Amino acid sequence: MLVRQLPPESALSAEQRVAFNKLSEGVRNELEAEAEAAKDYEAEQWSRVEQLIAAVRDELHFLRHDYEKAHSKGSLKWKAHPLPRPGVAPPKKKRKATRAELDILWMHLQSNPGDEPT
Repeated sequence: MLVRQLPPESALSAEQRVAFNKLSEGVRNELEAEAEAAKDYEAEQWSRVEQLIAAVRDELHFLRHDYEKAHSKGSLKWKAHPLPRPGVAPPKKKRKATRAELDILWMHLQSNPGDEPT
């Protein structure tokens, strides 16, 4: 428990990174897959300073995106995304609505407010 709470810049964490990088690529990939499967998003924490830095980074990132979008003639090749936060699972990819779902939504929007939906 104590080792997991050490900051990434600690001597022990640095030594663990060096040892990890010395492993073969297959072993590293296997360890990373196991770690991702066992990851507990609720157990991770950031300090207030780390949260503040992430918030500032996000603001700058979105401002840069908006500025480039406003001053470019075409569409941008990149999208602005917030920095992943510990304790928050990564967002799931959105799926597109099917034609049948869109037709049902359209019929619902066209109905009168007093009508009962069918």
